[in-house]
Amino acid sequence: MSSSTLADRLDRIVLYQVYPQSFADADGDGIGDLDGLAGRLDHLSWLGVDAVWINPCFVSPMRDAGYDVANFDHVDPRYGGDAALDRLIAEADRRGIAVLLDLVAGHTSDRHPWFQAAVADDTDHRYVFSDRAAEGFEPVPGPRGGFYKPNYPEALGHALRHTHEVTGGIPMIVTENGMATADDSRRIDYTTGALEGVSAALRDGLDLRGYLHWSLLDNYEWGSYRPTFGLIHVDHETFARTPKPSLAWLGDLARRGVIPAA
Repeated sequence: MSSSTLADRLDRIVLYQVYPQSFADADGDGIGDLDGLAGRLDHLSWLGVDAVWINPCFVSPMRDAGYDVANFDHVDPRYGGDAALDRLIAEADRRGIAVLLDLVAGHTSDRHPWFQAAVADDTDHRYVFSDRAAEGFEPVPGPRGGFYKPNYPEALGHALRHTHEVTGGIPMIVTENGMATADDSRRIDYTTGALEGVSAALRDGLDLRGYLHWSLLDNYEWGSYRPTFGLIHVDHETFARTPKPSLAWLGDLARRGVIPAA
C-alpha cells in the first residue's frame, strides 16, 4: 500500500495502535519488539486493519516511555533495531497493511545531540530558553545558563511546519497533544496555544487531516497516577469520573468546528 493511497483514505481507514514494549516479545527478553509485532500481523489482517500505528520506537533513554527521543534516525535496539523495522514493513506490505511511525517531532530527550548542543551554545535557538526564572521553566543543565521550558504550546505548530518541510508535504495527523497538570486552566491555556499553531498551519495550506487530544481520562501513566493528562478526573479509589472544565471547552470547540486562531 503506497503512502499516497493511505493518505487519500485517512478519513475511513482502520488504524491499530501498538505500544511495542508491551505488545509481543519475539526474542524472549521480556520486552516487546518489532519482530513480535510482525509475528501477529495475520491477526491484524483478519481484524481488517489497514494500518498499524506504532508508538515511538526510536532510540531513547526511556524515561518517558520512548517519547523522549535521543535519535530520530534509528530504531531502539530493545525493539530489534533498524533491521527489525525493515522486516516488519516487508511483512506488513505483503498483507496490504501500512506502517505509521509516531514521530514526536515537537520535543526530544535531553540526551539528544540537538539539546546537548543548545545548552552549550547561546546562539542555538532550537529550544526555548530564558535568562530569568518563570512558571514552567527549569534551570538549563549546561554552560549556556538561564532557564528552559520543557513543554510549550508553540511546539506543535513548529513540529507541523518542520515535518511538512522535511517530508515534502505529506498528509499529517496530530495523534497526541496535551499536558500533565493539576491546574485545568493551564491545560486550557496550553491547548489553546497548541491549536492556534494548528490553525495557522491550516491557513498556510499544510495538509493536516486530524487532531487527537491526549487524553480523555486521568489514567495510569509510566508507573504512577501522578501525571494528570485527562479531560476527566478519575478517583483511583472509587473510579468515579468527574469531567473537568477543559472537557466542556474542547467539546464545544469540536461541536462548533472552531479552531482557536492567534
